[in-house]
Amino acid sequence: MGSSEDDEALKILASIRINRLINDSQLEYFAQERGSGYSERVIRDVLNVVFELGRRAVPDDVKSKLIMHCLIPSSEMPIQLLLNILDNLGPSQARSHGLKDVPSKKISLALQVELLTHVVRNFELFAPTVQKYRFIVLPILTKLMALEYLRTCVSSIVRLIILQDQPVYESCRNKSGTSQRHPLSEWECNCIKGLQVKFPRDPNLEILVDTIDMASGNQQTSINQNKSVLGTELSIAFSPRLLGENTKRRKIRHNTSFCSMDQIVKEEAVSSSTPDSRQSTLMKRIFAIHLCTEKMTLNELDEYFRFASFQNRDFCDQWVIEVLWDFRRCNHENFSIKSINKFVLNFGNDVDWSATFSQRVRLVRLINASGYEIRSMIVKDKKELSVHYLQNVSFYSCLSKNYIMDLFSLMEITMESNFELVKQIVTMLFELTQFCPKARPMVARKITSLYRKRRFINIPSTANFTLPRPIVYFMLLHGDLNLLDDICLYLAEEKNLHYKDDKSRRSQNCFTMEIVNQLWRGKFLSLDLQRNSPHKALFFNHLLVPKLFNSSSFSVPLGDIGGILLSPVFAFISTTRLRHLEDEHNLDERIEGPLTEENVTLMQTQKRTQWLQLSRDAIKLEVLRFLDKRHFTGICDMMFKSLKSLAGARNKNV
Repeated sequence: MGSSEDDEALKILASIRINRLINDSQLEYFAQERGSGYSERVIRDVLNVVFELGRRAVPDDVKSKLIMHCLIPSSEMPIQLLLNILDNLGPSQARSHGLKDVPSKKISLALQVELLTHVVRNFELFAPTVQKYRFIVLPILTKLMALEYLRTCVSSIVRLIILQDQPVYESCRNKSGTSQRHPLSEWECNCIKGLQVKFPRDPNLEILVDTIDMASGNQQTSINQNKSVLGTELSIAFSPRLLGENTKRRKIRHNTSFCSMDQIVKEEAVSSSTPDSRQSTLMKRIFAIHLCTEKMTLNELDEYFRFASFQNRDFCDQWVIEVLWDFRRCNHENFSIKSINKFVLNFGNDVDWSATFSQRVRLVRLINASGYEIRSMIVKDKKELSVHYLQNVSFYSCLSKNYIMDLFSLMEITMESNFELVKQIVTMLFELTQFCPKARPMVARKITSLYRKRRFINIPSTANFTLPRPIVYFMLLHGDLNLLDDICLYLAEEKNLHYKDDKSRRSQNCFTMEIVNQLWRGKFLSLDLQRNSPHKALFFNHLLVPKLFNSSSFSVPLGDIGGILLSPVFAFISTTRLRHLEDEHNLDERIEGPLTEENVTLMQTQKRTQWLQLSRDAIKLEVLRFLDKRHFTGICDMMFKSLKSLAGARNKNV
């Protein structure tokens, strides 16, 4: 998060502390920012609110929501904050001082369990700090094992720390001894074995001891060595020990047995109740192996989905979708699950749109549909989003972003032969960014990338690869230097395509002229009403342009606003380069104000001061060369190849 987001989050936390409650809008804000995480400042303030006790403390249900939504570090968490969490764990001790009851110094036991469970579930966010300071953290966790109500969570953290880099079982890869292992220290081994003696029923400690013995070669694995690697993985995956103490014993299947989709989903549901990210990864691998070896066919999956409830979020966990997507990328020509197609394409009009949209977004990458069906689906969803968007802005904004990006992922592997239809679809997807404005730059880059890929596949040479005007002008005026460089690079490459139809050539020339006029010539919004003229002023209304030029709201000439010396996009780079030139010539005076032609002339004609004897165009050329050194190839290709005055000047010294 940036400083502005930090300030907003801190304001909300201050309001929560004062009012002792959290409203829906504040929850929506935290849910929206949760994906990017929070800085150290925000995390520290969240912990202060959570650990605050006394009459002014917020209720436990509010603290619980703050833990779930805000205890998400955006970068490596400082060890002080982690120690603060561990220090506030322990039994609540109600004390009496005279006739007064002194409040407990610890938060409630239920909140402690919830806090530690949150750390376990999001361990990958805390792992860098924990692993870096494991010599401090492990002794503290060892003492916390004495607390029965925290024991499962604490042992889970210990297990995650120890097993993060340890091989769980022998396979063809690690049998050879070529892969790197990270052995435990002698103290850690003895500590874990000692804990297992004290708490013999803890499943995490039992697994750790078995793993240590297997890694040291002191224990023979119970798995039949004659089985294939697939059989070994299946045996371990469905081992009751790895699935936790609450899991009933199941018959271990051989590598020739068939593992149904329903069973895998149930196994994953059981494993998700235990804090073990390795188990989830292993289940994904098993599922992928069954797909690739055709032990599970797409028709069988279709049969499962047909009887599953698409409105039940747990019917198909995200890991199943990820495996199916990876499988489709490798085998996209034969991939089709009819029940998913029917559900996602929204053929059934009797189903409430708002109730199914979230599930449809999760599955949209897996559909097998024609371009016309996808276009029809987007039209319907855009109409519904217009109705429901304001009811929950953050929720539908997040879904809209995922919907758009997943459709682009789908289009990258399923190339529609009708490129005109592709252009219609991407234009509609760009229009959908009105519901997720923050995703618009990313979507624009996706579109240029998709168009660029289409140029290299076997399609008719008559295809028109000119980008739609809204996308070009958005990238040109957004204020992001990388976006500007991307669109310049695309248009510079497109100049190598010699279009035969007049409309395509006019669009190509128009975009090139407007970029050159804006960045170099100081002719932003240059307008010529002749039909064949490339000066179109971004296709503004021809009556509006004169009014803009006559407006007094601009401190610099309107034509220079987007220029390489005055545009906010280039302001820092051009100023830095200009100061470097002034320092090179040991000048005592520095130019003040905007670098307009009048200011440059004024500085050079003053008798009392000595300034750079370079023309304004020469200074612009220096900035352009500096951009070239920083690999802004698109801008430099467009300028050096489009302007005759810059011919041969790219690698020359001034």
